[in-house]
Amino acid sequence: MPETSGSESADQYAALPSGMTICFRDHGDKTDPAMLLIAGLGEDLTFWTDSFVGSLVTRGFRVVAID
Repeated sequence: MPETSGSESADQYAALPSGMTICFRDHGDKTDPAMLLIAGLGEDLTFWTDSFVGSLVTRGFRVVAID
């Protein structure tokens, strides 16, 4: 997965063994501790605002948001 700074990340896709494909965005340095964001209640990865994701990256986290 490519490294990105702040909340800059393009949509990426991963094929699962089940045959399903999921969309995700990967923010920050790959060597930082990871935080996985999973939106609920029918939301998708766009639920997480750029300012929220950016604040987590600034605090030293790699942030991965998935659909």
